[in-house]
Amino acid sequence: MPEDIILTTAATVARKKWTPEEEDLVKELTRPRAQIDVLIPNDMDSDKFELALSAVSRVIVKATMQREAMFPVLGRLLLVASLNPELWNKKFERFEDFRLSLADRFGLGRQTSYDALNYARRWAGVLPPSDYVSVGRRKLKMISQSIGVGDEGKATARKLLEFAKENTEAALGEKLDKDLHVSRGSNEGAYFKFPCSKKQQKLFDQWFADPRVQAVCGSERVADILEHMQEECTVEWITRGEQMIEAAAEAAQQSEKETAAAQTAE
Repeated sequence: MPEDIILTTAATVARKKWTPEEEDLVKELTRPRAQIDVLIPNDMDSDKFELALSAVSRVIVKATMQREAMFPVLGRLLLVASLNPELWNKKFERFEDFRLSLADRFGLGRQTSYDALNYARRWAGVLPPSDYVSVGRRKLKMISQSIGVGDEGKATARKLLEFAKENTEAALGEKLDKDLHVSRGSNEGAYFKFPCSKKQQKLFDQWFADPRVQAVCGSERVADILEHMQEECTVEWITRGEQMIEAAAEAAQQSEKETAAAQTAE
């Protein structure tokens, strides 16, 4: 079902007034240590079942719509913070430290804050908040991974945004595969693991999450950033490595000669 139809239905449901019975049920369901299996028993009659289904669905729909509506606002707040260090530099040395602190301070996921900032920096100019809800976070993330940084205003990006407003995530994946040759499931497949210390892990996490690094690489994916790093390091490291290997071999040969000469002298 197209996302716009789902959102239209959700908006209609969200605007409906709560009945006293629905309000009472939601209060009971959300009380600490509420026994869900008692409030929603196996032998419910159809009227109580429909009441519970309506109430619970509306809570979820309202929360989802509020989250989507606040997402661009969060991005704007983070963008303002990035432009005005005086808002956070009394407590944090770097903007990235401030952003990551939102997880501990407010329970806001690191990826959520990054995606919100990414929207504000890259897409707010071509996808205003009123239109963002029709695209949503997941589809915008797919487009972000397919469009280079700085190309958000180009025709290809705008067409993808318009397509995303009217179509499902699966349909968008097929279009990206067809038009841009971005394979569906390209974020899945092989996994690379290696042991490291907690200090190293922290450094890696900060590096891969840094918006400046992601901007240079045109991606937030760890694999893409590592590939970019490898491309930049390959020539220099291989050249330097060859020189080091040759120097070590020459030093070894010289040592052998000196040892042989010493033994002959004896």
